[in-house]
Amino acid sequence: MTRVPLSVSAAPRRQIWIAALVACLLRLAYVLWYPQYPLCPDCQVYDRLATNIVSGVGLVGGTSDDPVFAVIDQGAQTPEVGFGPVYPAFLAAIYSTVGHRIGAVRIVQVVLGALIVPLAWHVAASAFGNPTGVVCAWLVAVSPPLVTYTGMLLTENLTIACLLVSTSLFIGAVRSGTRWSFACAGVALGTLILLREEMILLLPAFAGVAWWRGRPRPSSARLAAFVLAALVCVGIWTVRNYVALGRPILISVHGGEQLWISAKGWSEWHFDDPDLRRLATGRSYVERNAAMQRDALRIIAASPARYLMFCFQRLPMLWVSSHTTYIRGLTESFGSYFLRGAYVRLAAKTCLFGIHLALLLMGAWGAFLARRASASPMAAWMLAAPILAITAVHFILFATPRYQVPVLPFVLAFSALAVTRGWRGGGAVEPTWAARGNDS
Repeated sequence: MTRVPLSVSAAPRRQIWIAALVACLLRLAYVLWYPQYPLCPDCQVYDRLATNIVSGVGLVGGTSDDPVFAVIDQGAQTPEVGFGPVYPAFLAAIYSTVGHRIGAVRIVQVVLGALIVPLAWHVAASAFGNPTGVVCAWLVAVSPPLVTYTGMLLTENLTIACLLVSTSLFIGAVRSGTRWSFACAGVALGTLILLREEMILLLPAFAGVAWWRGRPRPSSARLAAFVLAALVCVGIWTVRNYVALGRPILISVHGGEQLWISAKGWSEWHFDDPDLRRLATGRSYVERNAAMQRDALRIIAASPARYLMFCFQRLPMLWVSSHTTYIRGLTESFGSYFLRGAYVRLAAKTCLFGIHLALLLMGAWGAFLARRASASPMAAWMLAAPILAITAVHFILFATPRYQVPVLPFVLAFSALAVTRGWRGGGAVEPTWAARGNDS
C-alpha cells in the first residue's frame, strides 16, 4: 500500500526560514566581530590557487609550491594535482568580483551557512518527517562547529552545501523516476567528488541504497544515468590531469602522503623527520606521493597489527573533539589552560566539548531508533551513507576533527530524531511531502 504524503504546513516553513535567519546572524556576528584564526597551511594553498586562476595562469602553484615541506620548489607554474578544482574556482569567482578580500569569502560562506539550514531540513524531513526536520534545522543553525568553519578558507562549508544538495537531488530523483533527474543528481555528486575526493564512495553507496530500499526501485537505466553523469564530471578532470602531467590521475594524488602519515601513526606532520625528508627531497609532488605510498604499504606490511591499532585510535581523533582548533583563544589543550589557571577559557572549551559529545550520543541513539521511526527507509540509509563513508575513509587514512564537519548535518538529523521520537517512545513517523513515492 502506498503511503499518502502529507503536505508541509506554513508553520514549519516559517520556522525553517527563522532558523536560517538565526544561522545567518550567528555566523555573521562570528566572522565580523570575533577575531579570526590566521590562514592555515591548506587555507594558504587554496588562496594561492584562486589568486593564480584570477591572474590568468590557471590552476597551478598550489601544493607543488607549498613552502611547508620546504624541501623542493617546483615553481609556481606546476599544474595542481593535490586538490580538486571546485573550491579554488569558488574562491576565484569571489576574488574576480570583489578583489582579493578574505572577508568577502567569509561573508559568502555566511550565506552558504544559512542556506544549508533548509537543505538540512529537507533531507531530515525526507527520512523522519517534518518535526524531526525542523529540529535538525535548528541544530544546524546553532551548531558551534558549523559556525566556526564559516570563517575558514577551507572546503568544509561548501562541501556541506554540495553534499546536502546531492543527497536531496538523489532522493528527489528516486521519487520522480525520470532519467533527467538522475542525471542532475549525478552531476551534483560529480561536482562534490571534485571538491572532496573521498566522496566518490557515495556513488556506489547511493546507487546501492536506491536499488535495495527504493520504492519504487529505480530501473538500471536510471541508475546508469546517475553513475554516468557523475563519472563524466570526474572524467573531464582526469583527462585534464593526463594532458597536464601525462599520468592517469583520477582527481588528485593527495592520498599517498595521507596513507604515509597514517602508517606512521602521527597526528601531525614532523617536517624534520629523516624518513620524510628522504622521501620528499628532490621529488615533484606527484613523485613524492608515489614514493610515500610505496613506503606506507611497506610499513603496513611489516607490522599490520600496529597499523590496525592506529586505525582504531583514529576513530576518537575523528569524532571526539571540542572543535576549537580554529577558534582564537581556545586552541590550546585542556591541560594547558588548567595549568595556567585560565579557567574561563577552560570552561568555554569544556562546554563546547560537552555540547558536541552530547549531540554525538543523541545521534547514535537516533540511528538506533531509525530502524522503526522512519518515513522513508531509503532516505534514512542515505543520511547514514555519508557518515559511514567518512568514518571508513578516515579509519584507514589520517583523521582530524574537521574531516567530520561535512557530515555533521547528517549526524544532527539523527540527533533530531532522538529529540522528537526517542524520548516519547513513538513508532514510525508519517511521511512528508519530501518522502513522496519512496515507500510502499
